[in-house]
Amino acid sequence: MKAKTKKGSAMGAFTASLKNKLDAIHDLELALRARRTMTGADDLMLNPTLKALGNAASDVQAAIDADKTPTLEGPSPADATALQNAIQAAENAIKQNASINDLVNCAAVLIGTMKK
Repeated sequence: MKAKTKKGSAMGAFTASLKNKLDAIHDLELALRARRTMTGADDLMLNPTLKALGNAASDVQAAIDADKTPTLEGPSPADATALQNAIQAAENAIKQNASINDLVNCAAVLIGTMKK
């Protein structure tokens, strides 16, 4: 996952943050897909979370595509901190081979950050 924004580029800081969020979404999605059992047990938490992550990825990609401003306006400090904390929690959960519950919780927090 990439948790740093590009400095000195024409891309706005908000777009860079959204790209970081998109990377984290994809990483969590891969970690959860690796846990799938392809049984009914997946229907309770895993499949709905994968669907929510897919929807969030589409929303974030649409926001990135729509942001054509070359300004360096960034997210609010609170939004930036929340996103960075969510990405760090997701990275830690993936590295520690966390339980499905922990990954699902990380996904829910990540999806809720930086809604545009």
